[in-house]
Amino acid sequence: MIKKIWIFLCFSLFVFVVPSLALEYQGQTITAQDIKNLPPGTIQSLPPGTMEKVNQAMSSEQNTLQAKEVLQKETATAKTEDTTNKLANESEPKENKPDEIDPDIKKLSQDAPGSVSIIEQQYRQGYSSTLSSNLKQFGYDFFTSAKMQQSSLAVPDPAYTLGTGDQLLIRLWGSNVDAEYAAIVDREGKINVPKIGKVHLAGVKYGDVESIILKEAEKYIQGINLSVSLTKLRSLEVYVVGAVNNPGLHIVPSFSTILDGLQMAGGVKKSGTLRQIKLNRAKKLIKVLDVYDLLLKGNRGADEILQNKDVIFVPGIGKTAAVAGAVNNEGIFELAREKNVQDLLRMSGGLLPQAFGPRIYLRRFENNKNFIINDISSHSIKGWNKIGIQNGDLLELTFSSFLPPKVVRLEGHVWSPDVFQFKKGMKLSNILTSPALLKPDSITDFALIYRYDAKTTRVTPMQFPLSKVFTGEYDARLYPFDKIQILSRANAGISENFSIIGAVWKPGEYEYRKGLKLKDALALSGGLMPEARTDRIEIARKIKTSTKFETEYIKLDITKNYDFILKPDDKILIPKLEDYFVSLEGHVWFPKKMQYHTGMKLSDVLISKDLPKPEDIFKPDVLMAFGLIYRYNSKTTRTTAIRFPLANVFNGTHDEVLQPFDRIQVLSRKDLGIEEKFSITGSVWKEGEFEYQPGLRLKDALALAGGVKFGARTNKVEIARQSIKGNWMQTQYIVLNLNKDGDFILKPYDSVLIPGIKNASLVEKVTITGEVAYPGTYTIRQGEKVSDLIQRAGGFSEYAYFYGAKYTSQKARIIQQKSIDQMIEKLKLSIMQTTSGKAQTALDAEDVKAAELTGEATQSLLDQLTSIKAEGRISIKLADLISFKDSLYDFRLKHEDTIDIPSKPSFISVVGSVYSPGSFLYEPNQSLKFYLSKSGGIAKTADEDYMYVLKANGEIMSMSQNNGFFSKFVNTTLMPGDTIVVPENLERIGYLKLISDISDIVFKIATTAGVAVALSL
Repeated sequence: MIKKIWIFLCFSLFVFVVPSLALEYQGQTITAQDIKNLPPGTIQSLPPGTMEKVNQAMSSEQNTLQAKEVLQKETATAKTEDTTNKLANESEPKENKPDEIDPDIKKLSQDAPGSVSIIEQQYRQGYSSTLSSNLKQFGYDFFTSAKMQQSSLAVPDPAYTLGTGDQLLIRLWGSNVDAEYAAIVDREGKINVPKIGKVHLAGVKYGDVESIILKEAEKYIQGINLSVSLTKLRSLEVYVVGAVNNPGLHIVPSFSTILDGLQMAGGVKKSGTLRQIKLNRAKKLIKVLDVYDLLLKGNRGADEILQNKDVIFVPGIGKTAAVAGAVNNEGIFELAREKNVQDLLRMSGGLLPQAFGPRIYLRRFENNKNFIINDISSHSIKGWNKIGIQNGDLLELTFSSFLPPKVVRLEGHVWSPDVFQFKKGMKLSNILTSPALLKPDSITDFALIYRYDAKTTRVTPMQFPLSKVFTGEYDARLYPFDKIQILSRANAGISENFSIIGAVWKPGEYEYRKGLKLKDALALSGGLMPEARTDRIEIARKIKTSTKFETEYIKLDITKNYDFILKPDDKILIPKLEDYFVSLEGHVWFPKKMQYHTGMKLSDVLISKDLPKPEDIFKPDVLMAFGLIYRYNSKTTRTTAIRFPLANVFNGTHDEVLQPFDRIQVLSRKDLGIEEKFSITGSVWKEGEFEYQPGLRLKDALALAGGVKFGARTNKVEIARQSIKGNWMQTQYIVLNLNKDGDFILKPYDSVLIPGIKNASLVEKVTITGEVAYPGTYTIRQGEKVSDLIQRAGGFSEYAYFYGAKYTSQKARIIQQKSIDQMIEKLKLSIMQTTSGKAQTALDAEDVKAAELTGEATQSLLDQLTSIKAEGRISIKLADLISFKDSLYDFRLKHEDTIDIPSKPSFISVVGSVYSPGSFLYEPNQSLKFYLSKSGGIAKTADEDYMYVLKANGEIMSMSQNNGFFSKFVNTTLMPGDTIVVPENLERIGYLKLISDISDIVFKIATTAGVAVALSL
């Protein structure tokens, strides 16, 4: 049998010499990688003449065929000899099947992680050592126990790069749209979004997708908002080849790494390397992975995320050496950078305490012939880095086989029973060094020494005062084989105890001692855990009445009652901070709540291993100068906003301890009205200020402004740029040609002027509706006025109501809307600063629910105000054409201006906080008070100070115009079409009463928009 195995190894050596050959041997395909770098000591045991015959066969043209014939012939001879030997020793011959694979040979050819590989067989049998008999190749069972982690979409990585097959869910909302669309990145790398068109996203980071789509959307839809979520990841095709169990093309999820790919391929064969696994991409070597870095150091940093069509190649195994015996991790290790015994021991996890120094051996084959044993026991540990190792070496470290004969033992109710080598003059105090050795409930009044008498062979117990040994009042000499026994109170039937459970490190029952304080009990139980709630612990105490025992429950704040005296049988409960949390919110990608623990700091919330950089956590345009911590004070029931330098948390120069319910608010520059802007004026469709984005080009800016008008001088674009020189502000004027300089990069606060050619413009149009002879849209000439348009429209009809005429201008609309937006942003900031205390006070489920309702209500208010849009109405006083022509209100017309001349209405409207809102028949010479009475009067919820009338001509009449005199205001005579607005008293609502100026802001928004606002609260 042994000869057959050596013949098989001879064949393997042939394959090693000619690696390109792969021969069929008894039905098994064998390659060079199967036995590469075998321990060299195996060659001298091959059958005589075998190597010469193999070499001759290799030199001929038919080397493959002849080599097979030589090996088959030698195998047949070996089998014949083996069969003869068996027949000589057996009474009944057994049938020999020459075509059947010998089980031992078959076992050698197996390469599954759980089987015995050729390399393992050589170390086990080549050295014939007891310690090496079960050696295994290190690391290969990792692929049988590890499971591939599927990628998750619960928290998408902003750095994830999109590609073909990724699926997005896009939600659009605004004044003219509210829709959701599912979009898949196609083969061209684009998605198709209705109303927007195709957007190229392949190669774009997920964190940038929302801004890219929004930029495209704003070209087609004004006032749009959108959100983007990643709903499905694409799959990747990866080739895994070389020495793996299942080579070929494999489909893996996105975010998969090299290790995941190897797992999909069934793991690495034992004939393959774990130290030089290569990742190739587009015919280039991208990464070389050393699996030992993960297995020995826990470092997965060298692992690489795969991309489509990557190739993972596993070459054959390199040189090996083995460690057996008294080390933490026996095995056969593949060598890469390891060169000496110290390196080899480091891979094996170091020596066990049982390693016995005088017997350390390095076994080696030299020149493939002579087996030698090097005794390196005389070398010090520091000298092991000077002892080199070779391919096939085996390092053996024997175990200590005995203990010194003279010992002293410590046993019983102690944390760590131990055995001590006896030394002359040893005393009790040398063993019993501290009361910390004892478990809770130990008897300290006395303990026992069991002493062996060699003459009588008897063991005698002797009592000694244990507590006095710790205080130094008592000591005694020890003798060989003494056993010190520590007893528990349970052994002596003593039952005065107390118990402590909950958020302590060692809950349980402990011995009670007179005068025991709460702080002593906490110390015995190992101290408080981080999640312990210290403000409301509970002590259950039995109280004896005249007839029975009753239980009293005592609630304490630990921080104020450390010296509280406990009594026997007290039961202490330390609750956990199960509902304590801190939150991160505001201008961040992923708002979150985190379980609070004692000592928690800002950096624990803001910085993580997965997201170490600010750009991974915060959205663009974040305000890094400072953030806010909203902290609730339970004593004052107030919430305080605490500023902290946000940027300094990330550079390590600032950190601070948090408290339960702290809310960390990250602001954007826009929140404080300090967003960077630029302006465009001149011959563009939408003049004004726009938000600046880094890298903004001139042509991008013009797109935001709606493009240039016909007749614009594109070769004379002027940019005014301000800069600070010393203590002076300087302005630089840059003249550009738009056709050549469209990619010119703008800077914040640049002013772009697009000059126009005089008398050159596109066709301008205005619209006239209502009570005219020919309503419609008219093309106008430069300089035309309102009276000219009315005359072209055939003049007024007999029903025209001049007082109610409505004139709107696009330019006025833009100015009004900007003012409204600024007031809403001011209100948002005020709400954020004054309502944050609700979350901090949420100590139970009801409070949490109340905080959620408050948030929903304030958001509802903001949503209603955001929906208010400016009309751009300008007050105009019409009259008959003769009187009106060339009057103060006979404006020059502008592109997209509108005029509406209504018929005379017959009603007055009353809206808001009245008992019966509605429209009422107009009665001449009647006052505001008259129509309020028709609506049932002002409700108790009304805010009379901010009541106003929206006149039919677009003007506003309010209480402030009447010096705040209610009687004067309500006696004002109204005109047909007027609307009375009675607003809600917002300050009566609990969650709004602390918001400064809220009523004033809402009033200004409504009057600026020129609309009647009746909020639903």
